[in-house]
Amino acid sequence: MVKFIIMSGRREFCDFISSRVDSLKLMDSLDKLGGGDFLTYHVTDANSSTASLIGFIYSKIKYEYDDNVAILSDEFAFSNLSCIENAFLLCQLDGISSIKEKQFHNYISSAANKAVKKLNLMKSIVDDGGLGEMARLPIKNFSSDKLKDFIREAAIRYNSTVSDNDFQKMASDLKMMRKPKKRSEYRNKYYIDDKGRHFSLGDEIHSSYDTKGHDYLCDILAKYRFGCKIDSRKHFNVSAGDNDNSKLSTEFHHCHGDEPITIRDRSHVNMFSNDFIS
Repeated sequence: MVKFIIMSGRREFCDFISSRVDSLKLMDSLDKLGGGDFLTYHVTDANSSTASLIGFIYSKIKYEYDDNVAILSDEFAFSNLSCIENAFLLCQLDGISSIKEKQFHNYISSAANKAVKKLNLMKSIVDDGGLGEMARLPIKNFSSDKLKDFIREAAIRYNSTVSDNDFQKMASDLKMMRKPKKRSEYRNKYYIDDKGRHFSLGDEIHSSYDTKGHDYLCDILAKYRFGCKIDSRKHFNVSAGDNDNSKLSTEFHHCHGDEPITIRDRSHVNMFSNDFIS
C-alpha cells in the first residue's frame, strides 16, 4: 500500500483532501501497488520545523502495512524535509497557494498519479537483485561520486527534468561496480567504493540495528529507500581488499552525528542501510 502524506500551508487544500480520501483511494493507478491512503498536515509557523514535520511523518508510517511512502509538500514545508529525501519519495508541489478550490481535485489527483508513476519506477530498481543491493547501500559510508550522483537524482525524481529512461541507465551503469573479489575462494559479488571497501548484502539475519539513543531518522533510513520499503533486518558485510584474508582498518561515519568510528584489523563489519554498524 502507498501512504501519501500531503503537507501544505493552505488549510482549505488540506481540508478538501481529507474530505475526499475515499474517492482518492479509488484511483486506478494504485491497484498495482496495493491501494493507497491519504493523510494531511496543515503547516503553520508553529509546526513547520524539521523536528515537527519528521515527528508527524514518523508517527503515521506503519512499516508492516506501508510498502511505499510519498510525501507531497508545498514550498512552505519542503525545505525542511531534505533529511528524508533518501527514504521517501519527496514531491514538491508548486502553485497550491494560487489555485482555485474547484481545481483542488484535479490538482491532487494529477500529483498523486505522477507520484505513483515514480514509485513504480523506484520499486522496479529497489526490488531488482543487483540494482536493489546498490539502491540500499549505506549512503554516508559508501564512498563513491557515481553513487552520490545517483542518490542526488533519485532524491528529486518527482521534480527532476532528467527522463526516467536516462535515470534507469544511471542505475544500470552503477551495477557495473558490482564484482567478485579477484583472489577469493568465494564468488560473492561486492559493490566496491572508491576506498577499496567491499560491500555485500548478506542473506543471513543474525543482528539488528540499535534503536536506543538514536533518532527517528536512523529508524526511517533503515526501513525505506526512495519511497520503497526494504528489509530492515538485512545488513551489508563490509570487508577490505580483494582476497579473503585482508583486514579492514578504516574510519566510518556514525549513523547520526559527526563522530567517526575507527575500525582496526577486522575481517569485516556488519553495516545496515542506515549506516549503523553492529
